[in-house]
Amino acid sequence: MKTLKMRKRLKKNKTKKPKSKRSLMCIGTIGFTNPKNGDKRFYSGEIKNGLPHGYGIDDYVDEGYKFEGEFRNGSANGQSKITWSDGSMYEVQVKDGWKQGLGTYTQTDGSIHEGEWLNDNPLRLKVYKKGKITGKHYFLKNGGSSSIDDKYLTISEYKIKYPKNKSLNN
Repeated sequence: MKTLKMRKRLKKNKTKKPKSKRSLMCIGTIGFTNPKNGDKRFYSGEIKNGLPHGYGIDDYVDEGYKFEGEFRNGSANGQSKITWSDGSMYEVQVKDGWKQGLGTYTQTDGSIHEGEWLNDNPLRLKVYKKGKITGKHYFLKNGGSSSIDDKYLTISEYKIKYPKNKSLNN
């Protein structure tokens, strides 16, 4: 009789819908190696299901910069700060790993590039030196830009004119 009851109970439990899956959230460190070039990076912070999720620091060891901020399902999302080994710094909103929204890049010489980004591309940038605006650039979808001082720069020309602005290269 007991075995019949046990079989019924087991059969009943097998047909039940499984409870909702709970994701594992913890704090730790994950190491990554880029298979294409062997560059190493280490993420320290909140982890969910084996991916960066929550607040953390992603240290791109071989590339010389650290990314600090919010992550969601392995991608940077939210307010973030990028710091390079030379001390220059970029604070920006990020969505799915791409610069999105307002950002400020501060170089070691004190000049500041402030602007707006969409899908990892600059839309508008102002350049400050000692508190004074030294240039404004409005980037166009076709790759050109117009600026307040009647200079037209493509993004590649902007990179040449301001080579220390690393925020355009990451």
